[in-house]
Amino acid sequence: HRRLHRRLHRRLHRRPSRALLGGSMRRATLWCSTYREECTKLLVTPNRKVLECVEQSEDADVSIRVAGRADGPAMNALDVTALALTLRAYPLVHSLTLTHHTFGDGATDALQELLYSDSTLAMLELRYSDIGPSGCAKICGALAENSSLRVLDLSGNPIGFEGGFCAAEMLQTNESLVSLALDDTDVETQAVTALATALRENQTLTAFSLSNPRLFSLGDETTVHFATMLGVNTTLQSLDISKHGISEHGLRQVVTALLAPRETPSALRGLSLRCNKLGDESAPLLAALIAQSELEILNLSSCAIKDEGAIAISRALMQRGASMAQLDLSHNSIRAPGMKALAEVLAAGAPLHALSLWGNIMDGRAASAFASALQISAVETDFVVYQPDEGRYTIARAN
Repeated sequence: HRRLHRRLHRRLHRRPSRALLGGSMRRATLWCSTYREECTKLLVTPNRKVLECVEQSEDADVSIRVAGRADGPAMNALDVTALALTLRAYPLVHSLTLTHHTFGDGATDALQELLYSDSTLAMLELRYSDIGPSGCAKICGALAENSSLRVLDLSGNPIGFEGGFCAAEMLQTNESLVSLALDDTDVETQAVTALATALRENQTLTAFSLSNPRLFSLGDETTVHFATMLGVNTTLQSLDISKHGISEHGLRQVVTALLAPRETPSALRGLSLRCNKLGDESAPLLAALIAQSELEILNLSSCAIKDEGAIAISRALMQRGASMAQLDLSHNSIRAPGMKALAEVLAAGAPLHALSLWGNIMDGRAASAFASALQISAVETDFVVYQPDEGRYTIARAN
């Protein structure tokens, strides 16, 4: 372990070679040569998928995507350190996506140095790779000074309470990031509140995803903070707060914030409320949200919505000014009356481009209603209607 630490220390603090930047060799070929050299120095095998991504890409826009297991063995700390050192020595890659690996916090020193120095990398996705609180702190610390990264995705990593707070602090100073995803990261109640609070002042982020945090509070404590943020934020265009335990009370706060008169209108166009306990009691609020807001994409999958909610949503979709283009009502408890109301909306020319309904009670009556509606509407659905026998329709899931 001591020898490994010394090798990592020497490689991390070596100054990048500028000699590589000259010469007439094709840049991608030279980058791959540099990567092989870094791997040799750290006694690791070059990743075949990494080399393939660079060799087959155009020099102007190089992206590396490596998924553990799917693209070979999972990358460990030394594997990612060799890659980060190469990216630092020879800035060429614009997008780096590593998912389902095992490098954890062991590679975050190298990634931190990369973010301090790299002016080329615009997208960094490190999903489900065992990064903990200290690794998240290093990455977020570097982003306080980085001005080139636009997209960061740390979803699926156990960054916990401390990592969530580090991300909130980063949002208070970083002025280049436009998209941040922290889904499934064990972020707890106080950190969720800190993130929502940081977004009140942040004026650069346009997309934020925080699905499935670890919330131990009762009621809609964190939802109130997101509602307050939505009442003042003018740049956020997409928000995912799925699996937050949001009830009718919390939804009311969100809808009130989005519909309240304001000097600068909200930029929000996409909202995911998937897997929250909204139920049919939220039907009037959902109808108001669809009919009166500027939302274009709304995910209400698995929200315990029944016929009453579906009928209210159908009426809202037909109101003048409704801008909804993509609506997800899959995996609820909508039966024939609600399905018929949604089918009538499509037949009447509602401006929907995509509608998801799979996972509801889709019997023959629903199938018959959609058989007629889909002959008129060009909407994209997650189901298909077919006729196995004369006069009988049935529904199957779309491929």
